[in-house]
Amino acid sequence: MADKLQQELAKVSPDVPFRASTAHTHHTWAKTFTSRPELYLRPESLEEIQKIVTLARRCRRRLVVVGCGHSPSDLTCTSSWMVNLDNYSRVLEVSREKKTLRVEGGIRLRALNQRANEAGLTMPNLGSIDEQSIVGAISTATHGSSLKHGLLSQSVRSLRIVLANAQAVKCSKDENEELFRAALCSLGALGIITEIEFEMTDAVNIEWEQTLVPLGQILGTWNDTLWTQKEFTRVWWMPYMKRAIVWSAEKTDKPERAPAYSFYGGSVGYYTYHNLLAVSNYIPSILPWIEWFVFGMQYGFSTGKTTSAVEPLQQGLLMNCLYSQFVNEWALPLSKGPEAITRLSAWMNGEKGGGGIPFSSK
Repeated sequence: MADKLQQELAKVSPDVPFRASTAHTHHTWAKTFTSRPELYLRPESLEEIQKIVTLARRCRRRLVVVGCGHSPSDLTCTSSWMVNLDNYSRVLEVSREKKTLRVEGGIRLRALNQRANEAGLTMPNLGSIDEQSIVGAISTATHGSSLKHGLLSQSVRSLRIVLANAQAVKCSKDENEELFRAALCSLGALGIITEIEFEMTDAVNIEWEQTLVPLGQILGTWNDTLWTQKEFTRVWWMPYMKRAIVWSAEKTDKPERAPAYSFYGGSVGYYTYHNLLAVSNYIPSILPWIEWFVFGMQYGFSTGKTTSAVEPLQQGLLMNCLYSQFVNEWALPLSKGPEAITRLSAWMNGEKGGGGIPFSSK
């Protein structure tokens, strides 16, 4: 391979750098998957990206583009060529009038929001973290927790993508629309997205409230007020206790107010929960007790306990994912939620009939 690459490098312009290393070990964000790419490439310009694509095509090598590797699967792992755009992350244009930012593809969401805040703007929605690159977030259908806001990609007004022939093509809903729609959730398979024009909203605070409630209350309000009472809503189901944490938020003009301090939400809770889950791999029967103890310490042992705060939107929407973890994500129609929760609850708690799930939960 080295000889073939050297032959092809001799055919392209030496004035455009080819920044490659062979000793990189890639870890996903949660450090649950690892790979050793043949080449690790960190371009700093559009011309460098086009050169990488050209050489990969001629050398018959697959390209995998990575940001922070937040995908819970091994999607970002490869033994071929890996491209990281962290050094291709400039803000190209800020329009206060249009409420948009035009940025290079490698910029992280946190940096994007910081630059937007300087212009009195912010992203309208976020997932659990802001460490992702903007391209990674839209390409993997990252979403927040709201019926009002859809995928993050719905805020993309236009983008530029380098295709397999190394051509950089600009597209939007008005220009190359089919390519634009396909690129918005392409998982990196369509090309390398190098530039994005993203629509923002005015910077604002949100007031959030978090309450421990019985599961029956969740199921009873599911098709009524649960998802519509506030602009943002999240629900964490605790299956063994048959309870849930409801987190909801609304935009506000109120001044910032920090949440009440909880020592268990820091390093004490982190290491306690982490180590208890490690033990449960060998003694699964203690999982119900772990759920009761850990979440009781963090959210309260009695239903009705509420905490709240007022924070900037880009801060209040974030969630502490705690530690490295294997994650399995599924999706189903919202209307099927109560049935799925009821059946899974019966299955996990060993109730008669097991929710109609034809295999053991043990």
